[in-house]
Amino acid sequence: MADDDAVSQRYDGAARRGHDRVATRPGPLAGVLAGVVGVSLALSPELVLVPGGAYLTHPPLQSPLLLAAIAAVVVGVLVARRHPGWATVLVLMPFATTVWTGWFVLGWWAGLVAVAAVAAHRGPRRALLPAAAAVAVTAWFTVSDIIASVPLGSSAVGDGRDELVSIAAMLGLLLVAITIATVGGMVDRPREPDAAPDDDAAAERARLARELTDAAARRISLVAARAETAPPYRYRDGGADRRAALAALAVDARRALGELRHALVVLDDADARADRPGPAGRAEPGLRAGALR
Repeated sequence: MADDDAVSQRYDGAARRGHDRVATRPGPLAGVLAGVVGVSLALSPELVLVPGGAYLTHPPLQSPLLLAAIAAVVVGVLVARRHPGWATVLVLMPFATTVWTGWFVLGWWAGLVAVAAVAAHRGPRRALLPAAAAVAVTAWFTVSDIIASVPLGSSAVGDGRDELVSIAAMLGLLLVAITIATVGGMVDRPREPDAAPDDDAAAERARLARELTDAAARRISLVAARAETAPPYRYRDGGADRRAALAALAVDARRALGELRHALVVLDDADARADRPGPAGRAEPGLRAGALR
């Protein structure tokens, strides 16, 4: 049984590698948004508080703090497709610096919007956490006196009407980004690598098929060798040698049959997911594997 379990784990692991390799790619949307956010952050200057409560701007890309923040936000956007939770944490990390600086970069908030959009492209529910974080930052920025670094300058939200306009504009941009990404995801999903395998996934399945064929061939060859070297059946009642040989032959044959059955399930299940996504596409492999029983 231990041998059979090891074979099954090898098959399952090989089948998952082709699927996961494609699923972990950032995707074009994440790449574009990461580039836009990165450029915005690269143009946002460092703010320095001077006596009297005013802020002066220093040229961008000279502060180690801002450079580290740019890396965290860009990486967060790139990994948002697969890990929206960790992406949200990465983008929120730079906000901790406002405790001693007294200002933040508005591009960090844009990074949260980008993470929410990338996550929504795969499913609206995946965007709940980054969207909630973006709403929280919006409320904090619009109701507080904190200063934001924007490309080539700084900005602050005024009182009254300016505050309402700012919060409406920021929340409206967040809603539009999530809506467009969600609709785009619904249109693109049938063409995504998860549903339609590309060349890498096809190559992985071909390699897996070779592994399965080799494993089954070795086991069946062992069955043939046991049958050829079985002792002559010279006893009318069978005898111990005959019973032992038949038992060994039966064990090997059942193992070979189990491996072939499992191989058929794995390969057919991969093809069914590609051709007919959903539960209906995964129902047939089990029936086809039953023909080997």
